Amino acid sequence: MSDRANNKAAPEAGLVGYAFVDSETTGLNPELHSIWELAILFRQRSAATGRWADSGPLLHFVICPERRVLKDADPIALEVGNFQERISALGLEPGQSLQLDLSGEIIDRPQFSEICSLVWSEFRNQADPVHLVGANPSFDSEFLLRLLAVERAPWHHRMVDVESMAMQRFGLARPPGLQESAKLLDVVPGIAHSARGDVQTTLAVFEELNGIPEFTS
Repeated sequence: MSDRANNKAAPEAGLVGYAFVDSETTGLNPELHSIWELAILFRQRSAATGRWADSGPLLHFVICPERRVLKDADPIALEVGNFQERISALGLEPGQSLQLDLSGEIIDRPQFSEICSLVWSEFRNQADPVHLVGANPSFDSEFLLRLLAVERAPWHHRMVDVESMAMQRFGLARPPGLQESAKLLDVVPGIAHSARGDVQTTLAVFEELNGIPEFTS
């Protein structure tokens, strides 16, 4: 993949970039398993006011893995994400992919290589490396690195885990899950175990924990 760093816009003073991310995978091992649904929402926050500076783009893909990949899939992982039901509802065959918008409407049918290129380009086009924000973002980071087939991440090495933030806020002995974090904070969650729904929940939990008003254009 080409490095588009020379095409980056100059960073605006006092802006911090975030990428809210969630992936549904065929298992827990990035060496063996792969992403079948991915959602990434980019946002910039003013360091001075703490408010969102822009709404940012959303990348949302559903990927039906090749049959050889599905042979190694963990059945429990597929069941948790309702893989078969959702793939069938979208009419996807092994090797096919879809790109969807924020409302879930299909906007494109990209090849796998095009998905990798789109994700890579969006990260590289950020003025500064963004901070990944997620529920256990190190998990998503490992799978994203495998997806992009790169060793060095195009995002910041410091990531933000909203579950750990919720644990600290409520004095818990261990991190709660994402849905439990939303419940503790009285946040209305998105659809659980769907990449777009979990990204929406992650964003809402992050906003509540940091006192950030919802972005309005």
